[in-house]
Amino acid sequence: MFEFLILLTTAIVLVMYFGCAAAAVRLIQTGVLKVSAAFKLILALAAIYSCWTIYGAGSEALLWGIALLLAGFPVFWLLRLARGSKAVT
Repeated sequence: MFEFLILLTTAIVLVMYFGCAAAAVRLIQTGVLKVSAAFKLILALAAIYSCWTIYGAGSEALLWGIALLLAGFPVFWLLRLARGSKAVT
C-alpha cells in the first residue's frame, strides 16, 4: 500500500509539473513571457522528465491520479462561485 501511495503522489505531482511546463511554453508562444534559450531548454527537459516519470509510475497510479485531480475540480469551481470570482476560461 505504501508503494502505491508513493507512486500515486508522484503521478499527481508530475502531471501538474508537466502542466506548468506546458503553460510556460504557451506564455512564451503568446509573447507574455520573454525568456532565454537556456530557459526553453530547461522547459523541454522538465516536460520530458515529467512524461518519463509519469510513464514509470504505471498506468494504475496515473489513472487514480487523474481521477483524484478531476474530483477536485467541482470543489475548485464551487469555491470560486462562493467567493464571487469571475469564471476562469
